[in-house]
Amino acid sequence: MNDQPALDQHRAIFLATIDFILQHATGRVIVDNHDSLAEYYENFRLKGEKQYQAGNLIGLQRVMRELNVMPQLARDDNYITFIIERTGYDAETIKQIIPAALPDENKGVIINPSDVTHKMLTEVYSPDNKRKIIVRETNIFNHSITTYLDLQFERSGGASVYSVEGANIDINVYWKDNNTVIIETRKEYVAKSKHAEQYQSFDDVVNVEYVLR
Repeated sequence: MNDQPALDQHRAIFLATIDFILQHATGRVIVDNHDSLAEYYENFRLKGEKQYQAGNLIGLQRVMRELNVMPQLARDDNYITFIIERTGYDAETIKQIIPAALPDENKGVIINPSDVTHKMLTEVYSPDNKRKIIVRETNIFNHSITTYLDLQFERSGGASVYSVEGANIDINVYWKDNNTVIIETRKEYVAKSKHAEQYQSFDDVVNVEYVLR
C-alpha cells in the first residue's frame, strides 16, 4: 500500500501546526538568547521529519499524538484557517488527520491548594512603570520556604530571575533604568537554579545584574 499521499498530508499539517504554535505563543520569554519554547517544538519537528523520511506513517501519527495540543487547537477557527491557508487542504481533511486527545494521565490526582501558601512581599516597578519585579515567598506544607524574584513584562510573559531557600532573605532589588534591574544579594546565599542575565518578551528586553555583598 502506498502511504506517500497520507504521509505528505500528515507532514504538512504537523509542520504547519508547529509554526502556528510558535507564531501565536503568548507569554513567550527568551532567556539569554535561548528560546526554550521554540527548542521544545523544534525537537518535535525533527522527530516528525525523521518518521516522514523513513516513510513511517504510524510513527508520524504517534509523534502528532505526543504533541498533544492538536485536538485542542482543532476547536480554534483561527488555527483551522491558518492550516487551510498554509497547506491548501480543506477543513474536513484537516480534522480527519488531527489525532484524538490522549487520556488525561492526571485524572484523579487531587491537588490541595491549602498545602501551598504565597506571601507577596513587594512589587518594584521600572521607572516607566511598564515592567516590574515581584518578590514573594512560597511555602509548601512540610517543605522549606522559598523566596522568588519574578520579572513581569508589560505586554505578557514573565520568568523567575532569582530564587533562594528561606524567608526574610536579605535581598535588595531596584531598577537602574527601564531595561536594567539590579539584584543585590549575599554571596553565601545559594541560588536554587541557574539565573540568566537577559530576558526578552517580544521586542522588550530586560537585563539583570547580580551584585553579591
